[in-house]
Amino acid sequence: MKKFFSYTYKISDIYKLNYALTSYYLIQFILIIFIAKNYTLPNSTSYITTDQLLVKAYGSNILSPATSHLFDVNIKLLIIILLIFSILIYTWLATKYRSHYGKNLKHRINPVRWVQTGISNGLMLVIVGMLGGIYDLSTLGVILVLPIIANSILLIEEKHSDQTPNTISGWFILSLITLTIPILIILCYIISADIYGIKGIGTYYYFLYGTVILIYLASYINQFLRVKKFTLWPNIFIANRFLCY
Repeated sequence: MKKFFSYTYKISDIYKLNYALTSYYLIQFILIIFIAKNYTLPNSTSYITTDQLLVKAYGSNILSPATSHLFDVNIKLLIIILLIFSILIYTWLATKYRSHYGKNLKHRINPVRWVQTGISNGLMLVIVGMLGGIYDLSTLGVILVLPIIANSILLIEEKHSDQTPNTISGWFILSLITLTIPILIILCYIISADIYGIKGIGTYYYFLYGTVILIYLASYINQFLRVKKFTLWPNIFIANRFLCY
């Protein structure tokens, strides 16, 4: 057992917290099902093709960019998938995977955390991106995959942290850069909407985008303070290892 301020906890408390998080996401799932409205946005693909009008006007083969609609995506359904995934992961951690989970925590690693947060972050950024006007399927694919890669890199950093104690490794910097890319992609669309759009994006979206940035920033600050063994971070390693953002 370790002490966190005046509270004494043990690893079984973390299992209880996983149950609590399962309940937390389950409540959100129920609320989304019954309260949220269906809201669909298009997915499209861009390509180059012959412009028939310019061919007739100039008499030569002229290529122009074009866009085709592929399918519509229900944002409510994406949120539901995100919540179901979190519910299943936390339930799994608290039940069937419990013994392996405890062993990993004792060895100062938590692979499930990085897998869960990577996929969740990717889906969350896809939702935020689509709400911000990103409908191109290939761009959304990049936004989905990069957070998964960033968290995979942090898992590598975590496994090698004992070899380079109290040192911010290149893995950490590479992960931070990787996750910054999709955030900057979304920012480009926000700026374009403000510059070229008639009314730009709703005010709510800026709060949503800012919240996402703060969540990611907090997760990397947490990782930085843990590696640097700042104040209480070395003593609450197991506690902050279970946390998923």
